[in-house]
Amino acid sequence: MTASGAKTVARVDEPYYYPRYYLSSSGWRLLEVTDSDDEEHIRVLDLNGKQIADKRVQVGSKVLDFTGKRMLYRDWNLRLNRYEVRVWRIDENKVRKVVARNGIFGDFSADALVFDDRNRTQYKLTWSKLSRPAQGIWNSRMEPTAINPTGKRVVGIAWTGEAAGSCRSGVPETVPYCPAPGYQASFPGTSFSGGAGLSGSPRMR
Repeated sequence: MTASGAKTVARVDEPYYYPRYYLSSSGWRLLEVTDSDDEEHIRVLDLNGKQIADKRVQVGSKVLDFTGKRMLYRDWNLRLNRYEVRVWRIDENKVRKVVARNGIFGDFSADALVFDDRNRTQYKLTWSKLSRPAQGIWNSRMEPTAINPTGKRVVGIAWTGEAAGSCRSGVPETVPYCPAPGYQASFPGTSFSGGAGLSGSPRMR
């Protein structure tokens, strides 16, 4: 332990590829994701820095949730040329496809999964249950950042098309990628302005 009480678990060997770290919801395992030119390397570590498992995924993949024993993530299927949401059971080293969609947010405990369907649902995100990913529950422009374990409260960011017009002329609906100030947003359960909001998500209960 250092003087501040922090413990060094892993060191970065490649100065050009800074890893991202995720702490499991159980608090006893770490996930290390390192980018390279053509793939991403995922390592599961214990709190002493010992490697428990590792996996290679495509560039552009995204970790959606990590419990310590399971990882929910999005990866690119090169053979079928599409995104897929998958679950990696780490101790068994088994991967299961959940759905062939572009998942951008997921949570095991809340049974929540969100897809980027802006190319076919008027530039909105589709919310569903992780246990029933094929059945969309509702659409929203809010891009979630966190959800409580019951799925009743969600915090996220959304933009209106009006605010986006100043920075993406002619494509006013691609608003989640356009950080314009002074926007307002509304979706099932709440309305807010200024950047972030806390919402009830009645249909996710």
